[in-house]
Amino acid sequence: MDVKDAIQLIESDRLNELDIEVLWQIKDVLSSSNDPQALQYLVIFQNTAAGQGLSQKSLEMQTVINNNMAAVKAVEQSIGLISRKNKEPDFSLFNFDMLERPLQKSLLPVFNFYKRVEVENKPSAEPVKAENLFAQNAEIARVSALKEICLNKNFARLKPEEQKDAYAKAFVMAMEENAFVMVSNQIVENVSRTKHSQLSIQEKARIANEVEKRFEAIINPNNKAKFKLSNVNIIGTQVAEVNRLDNAASQMREHTASKALTEKVSLLDKKLSKTYPDAFMVLRPLAKAPNMGVIAGNVGVSSYAASNIAQAVHNNNPAAKVKAPSLFRFLKEQPKALKTFKENLLGSLKKVYRSVVTFIDLGYLNSKISLSWKKLARHFAKPVDNAKLSENSPYKNLTQKLVNSNLSVMSAQVSQALNEPDDAKRLYVWKDFHKKFIASPIGQVLNAERCLLVPEDPKDYTKEVKIVLPKNEKAADKASPAKGLADRLLKPLQIVRAANRGNAGK
Repeated sequence: MDVKDAIQLIESDRLNELDIEVLWQIKDVLSSSNDPQALQYLVIFQNTAAGQGLSQKSLEMQTVINNNMAAVKAVEQSIGLISRKNKEPDFSLFNFDMLERPLQKSLLPVFNFYKRVEVENKPSAEPVKAENLFAQNAEIARVSALKEICLNKNFARLKPEEQKDAYAKAFVMAMEENAFVMVSNQIVENVSRTKHSQLSIQEKARIANEVEKRFEAIINPNNKAKFKLSNVNIIGTQVAEVNRLDNAASQMREHTASKALTEKVSLLDKKLSKTYPDAFMVLRPLAKAPNMGVIAGNVGVSSYAASNIAQAVHNNNPAAKVKAPSLFRFLKEQPKALKTFKENLLGSLKKVYRSVVTFIDLGYLNSKISLSWKKLARHFAKPVDNAKLSENSPYKNLTQKLVNSNLSVMSAQVSQALNEPDDAKRLYVWKDFHKKFIASPIGQVLNAERCLLVPEDPKDYTKEVKIVLPKNEKAADKASPAKGLADRLLKPLQIVRAANRGNAGK
């Protein structure tokens, strides 16, 4: 949720219908923004009936959460996921039959999906083993299910068998939603890898056809089609979900003082960090600033895309709205619901694609910046004593709190730029962001000004190279709003680049 979303919800006059989690998000988003309009609407929100009663409702939720977590522990012991000696379940120890299928029948459809996944390991991310994916994502899905159960006011009141059923539904739903996120994220990655401009009508039709074909293959247990997913996509999607859960846990802790979900997320984080140490070190600090994932390179962009796609999947899940036990089964049995779901997700994928292309065209997907960010993340991975840093250290007087605050502000401004429908206003917001990013503490440490002023390869600005563009490329550039925005935004920098070339020639 961003400031624009929060304001729209307040203006909708439906605050009394919203879940308490959404009310927390509205308050947090408006409170953390330095936008004058956000502060104005924060006052409006606080004077509504929902805003005035939020503190009391939050206090009541503490008891609900504690009772629910106690019930969950009993459920997990009863189904054999954890013993009385173990503190956490080990999802790699599922019971399988002679055909190597899970005995839990509700897991068969999503297990069938994972059996058809083929991993494409690219050098820009840590390697992923396909045989480990089901267990890894089950770990994540379990915490996702706990997050939903925590805020369910009725869960602790259910009979043991009903609790077991509700737990299984929440777990399966999280696994199945994740499948759609990964497949959708791969479609965006594939398109943005080969094209950096506005999609033509024919290309939009091809993407729509791909979405339809892939989604139908996901939900059909008899379909034998393979799903090739990159390690960049898989890791980016996993970190995006862990970051979402981390934010939910922080929100729950702040408003109810309950640390129950925080402890679960922390254990999950430590376990997955051992498998993908570099990715988690670089991306976990961006939990509250997902729009800034671009400074973390290709996996960061993938995580940004997955974060937005996951939100669209969660918000448009028709099975969750009617409390059906399985998203796969519901979509297979309800063709109209599948059509609406595909159309909603397709719109989100196009929006994410446009955002990714904008990042690329503006130069923020920059290897120098991502390397500097990795060094900074490694610096804060261990306790830091600023007093022991040399005066020449780029991290002198730079605290984790300052970095987090800076990233949060920048992320909010990126969201504003990406969601601004007016071309002239969007250009202004991007220029303003660009200027503030370079001058900000984080921009200074990442040496953003230098990185964004010069090309990646030194040869590009030490030698004169005559470039002749084919006519069709000129036409393509003219038709691309993202490219046009990049040209207008970075045009002042061309003078500096030309000066660099001239100086190098001397």
